Amino acid sequence: MLLFVWTLFLGLQYGVGTDYFTYYGLFNNDSLNIYYNKKEFGFLYIAQIAKYLNYPQFGFILTSFIQFFFFFLFLSKAKFKRLDIFLCVYFFCSTAFVNQTN
Repeated sequence: MLLFVWTLFLGLQYGVGTDYFTYYGLFNNDSLNIYYNKKEFGFLYIAQIAKYLNYPQFGFILTSFIQFFFFFLFLSKAKFKRLDIFLCVYFFCSTAFVNQTN
């Protein structure tokens, strides 16, 4: 449930970050050959899925899902003496969960 809520909370933000509209344009664009040539296949697939669905915002939703999934996987495997301090520092000092594509 938390994965679903957090993914939507982050993925449905509009106009967040300095590059939001650049990524929005990429998620709505057919010319992504530069990412193929750079071998950035993960981003390429996300952009192609968003373009196929004709819903550029889905690129942000999918990115949020991937980030939260791996963050949760990391938390479930890591052993912390003070998980509360780690979470506090992560959420308040890191911008990963506020502006996921920058």
